[in-house]
Amino acid sequence: MNNKIILLLMSGVVSSASWAADVNWQPFISLNGGYQLANDDNYHHTEPRGAILGVRAGLQLTQPFSVGFGYQYDDTLTAKASDVDIATWLLDVSARYDYYLTPNISLYGRLGVAHWNTEKRNTISAVSVRDNGFSPLSEIGVNYSLNSNIKFTAGYQYINGIGSSKIGNYDSHAVMLGVSYVFGENKVNVLLTPPSLPQKPDVQSEYRIEAPVPFLSTVTFALNSAQISDAMSTIVDDAAQRVKAHPSATVEITGNTDNTGSKAYNQDLAERRAKSVMSRLLKQGVDASHITLKNNVDNDPVASNETEAGRAENRRADISIIN
Repeated sequence: MNNKIILLLMSGVVSSASWAADVNWQPFISLNGGYQLANDDNYHHTEPRGAILGVRAGLQLTQPFSVGFGYQYDDTLTAKASDVDIATWLLDVSARYDYYLTPNISLYGRLGVAHWNTEKRNTISAVSVRDNGFSPLSEIGVNYSLNSNIKFTAGYQYINGIGSSKIGNYDSHAVMLGVSYVFGENKVNVLLTPPSLPQKPDVQSEYRIEAPVPFLSTVTFALNSAQISDAMSTIVDDAAQRVKAHPSATVEITGNTDNTGSKAYNQDLAERRAKSVMSRLLKQGVDASHITLKNNVDNDPVASNETEAGRAENRRADISIIN
């Protein structure tokens, strides 16, 4: 493998972002900075250390899983005991998994491979030697989601064996801070069940506000979100008009999630989704005494949780209107 292979991997990730929306993948970009300590028997007396700056990009495949590539520039390391300066930059490809403790906080782990380019320079003779190669990379830390788009991370990164027999090698231990931006939101679908009574042949829409109850409508949500999108707002507003047209009608709102994340996380998210729909109905003039809330978490899927498309359908709130 060589630089061309790494660049090919990077190009593949970038080009996939153009059609990521079609499969509910979300592109992201992040800026990272930190401080590293180089650990090696040749340099441990002076413990060379320096700053790290980097940028990453990739795709959020599912709520917990993401893949990406990155560029990292390391500040020059100086081993005073041996009069050596070490300059390194690297590219990496990695996969990350987040385990959510709350809707906004998760613990994450990242594994990948780094392609390093290192120059070793003697500060006295000015003789320099260059080499490049591959090393395993890992990182663990904590993630805080300010909202569905902006995330902050703090973690520990370890890269094993940067260098070679030609220039010597060292292990990189670094404390890292980062901020990332996730573009867009998962596509949502409107699932409507027509009224129980047959429609007339000339009906153009999926239902009529004046049609009788019972009635069932389902709105879906973006990944890790309880915010009603503009498309979903129309559905909720139509349901509100239907309820107001039938004073004796009652509304049952059931929040649901997919099967990713912890049970506590999904419980909270399902409740917030149901409450978000209720809040919209109240703003449209529906009497609060006519509304009840429920949540099923991931116990009532309408599609398979084994696929991303199925999980997208299960991130929903059901609006049931009965007399």
